[in-house]
Amino acid sequence: MKTTISAFQMPAVLMAILLFGCAKTTSISGKVISAVDGEPVKNLPVMMNIYNGVVKDSSIKKKVDEENTTTDENGRFSMEYTGTGIDAAGLEFGGGFCGTYFDYQSSPSIKANKSVDTVVKIDLIDGNLNLILHNNAGLTDSLFVRVDCDVMGEKGFVCCNLNYANKLLVGASDTLHFRVTAGRFVSVYWGEQAFPQWASPHVDSVFCKRDATTDLTIDF
Repeated sequence: MKTTISAFQMPAVLMAILLFGCAKTTSISGKVISAVDGEPVKNLPVMMNIYNGVVKDSSIKKKVDEENTTTDENGRFSMEYTGTGIDAAGLEFGGGFCGTYFDYQSSPSIKANKSVDTVVKIDLIDGNLNLILHNNAGLTDSLFVRVDCDVMGEKGFVCCNLNYANKLLVGASDTLHFRVTAGRFVSVYWGEQAFPQWASPHVDSVFCKRDATTDLTIDF
């Protein structure tokens, strides 16, 4: 039976053809290895985030979709996304923020509509840090603390980089617990007034062993 397309149907058909013709594919593949020993990391969740530029300001990206997979026995992964108007793509690892592993991107922005193959180094969050706080005679009853446990040098990127305001009366004590990347020195930034980013009046450094809990005392 012969099928005809009416004049009313024609615009919709043309639009579908145009959209299909403009659709492009972004392919991302790679290998995830341990930053400690270089061995492949298997069965690790990997997410490819897809972004579109906001109308009138293409520098602002809006997440519109995602693809998910896991690494194989050799630490390899591969994903692709086909769509229109895609401006950027990015990777996340470890099942989300503050997961078992660092969420670390090998590249902050992978070009959309291209094929990319990359090697990504990640590290376990396998150490623990206890901050023991003592207010001996502080100028205020507040202590602001940030902990830098970022192995890759991307400050503020992992779960323990949080700003805590702790209310402690004179003579009182408290303890804060952090999961940190161990096997290296971890910096602790603190002060009695809120400080921007990492510009604190005091910085302490402590070596945190793997699979262990390390104590650090702050007196103020």
